[in-house]
Amino acid sequence: QRQMCIREDKKLDEVEAQLEQMNIKFLRISKSYLVNVNYVKEFRYEKVVMDDGKEFKIGPRYKDKIRKSYIELMRIS
Repeated sequence: QRQMCIREDKKLDEVEAQLEQMNIKFLRISKSYLVNVNYVKEFRYEKVVMDDGKEFKIGPRYKDKIRKSYIELMRIS
């Protein structure tokens, strides 16, 4: 089963740190969600659209970081 989005009850900061250590490309988009960048179809200003059409709102305090991360991902690709 592919992991497109993670929503955890435990501290998401811990999950995010573990994924970074494993070099798995998940991006924090809100207080409650991490998304797998391999399954992102579109980054918009206020939301992320996944390959399966699901949309997740980007939290206000994450918008600048998402924009910078997206630009960096486009540079690498």
